[in-house]
Amino acid sequence: MFREILLNNLFVLLIYASAGLVVRHLTGSRLGAMAPWLVFGAHLVQIGVRVLNACQALGTLPCLALLLPHAWIELSGFSLGCWAGNRLYRGQLPLRQLAAAAVLIAVAAYTEAYITPFPFGHWLK
Repeated sequence: MFREILLNNLFVLLIYASAGLVVRHLTGSRLGAMAPWLVFGAHLVQIGVRVLNACQALGTLPCLALLLPHAWIELSGFSLGCWAGNRLYRGQLPLRQLAAAAVLIAVAAYTEAYITPFPFGHWLK
């Protein structure tokens, strides 16, 4: 499960980091610098709707117990990925930001796969 979570989240990170370049290449728009943040924002809205549905089904506290341990790490990594995407659009090479984002994503995937299910999974049953 860890591997699937990690690969999915690294793919999402790649999408965020490359969104500005794709917009610039396809449209030539100068608004490509905002593209990573717009994609991230749309993704957050989608996640918010799914969390609300899960909270209605499971209850607020159990849902937050399964979400919060890894979400803050994951969102930090994705934010760094958007920042790196903005810098890529501007012609810079943000290797440190991309590396830090990948490390945060890996830590979040590990937390989601191995740490969250044990204590919170048993607590919720």
